[in-house]
Amino acid sequence: MPFATARTRSCAIRHGINWTRALERRGNGLRLDAVLYRYRVAAYLAVYILGFTSVWDRWLDLDGRQTTWLTVAAWPARNGWMNFSDATIAVLAVGIVCATLGAGLRVYGASHREGTVAKGVGMWLNMLALSILMPPSGAILTVVSITALELFLRPPALAAPEIPLHWGPALLGEIYTVGVALSFAVFGWRYNAFLLTKCVLVCFGVSLVARAFAKTTSVPN
Repeated sequence: MPFATARTRSCAIRHGINWTRALERRGNGLRLDAVLYRYRVAAYLAVYILGFTSVWDRWLDLDGRQTTWLTVAAWPARNGWMNFSDATIAVLAVGIVCATLGAGLRVYGASHREGTVAKGVGMWLNMLALSILMPPSGAILTVVSITALELFLRPPALAAPEIPLHWGPALLGEIYTVGVALSFAVFGWRYNAFLLTKCVLVCFGVSLVARAFAKTTSVPN
């Protein structure tokens, strides 16, 4: 049985419906990977919450109340390769590069029909940038978990819809990753991980509002 008919896809596109939902309505045409892919955002959010909070530190004290940023910067400083200040700037620079490349790849992937791989790599780079703001144990959990999710929760095979794609909607849809990149570039030089974490939360909240607005405007009157 075909995974989805052209009529199902065109209907979902025309009414602004997520295509995985349209596929699930077919009942016996449902596949497990479509269900898992639909709930990927919840899985990612759970991983990030655990990564940033590292609740196990209350009992295990694995991280000594330090961020990955400071922990990584201290390593070359202890080995005499560079002073701690320069190492801190180097880690921040890597974070800015990862966040910027991640945002660029996400926008590119969202504006091209064959951009699935670019979006996956962009999300992974965005995660690397965020990991420097987490405690080390939380960063390790996040890197391993998000890498596994990106490898296994790929979108099911589906023919690309024959609709024009534009940079404007792609940029709006990736306002979160773009906002994170700008936050790292502008506020990162204050060397305040807590401030950057708050910026990430603001970017995430704005992206939710933008997505809700895009859905309401895409529904025909």
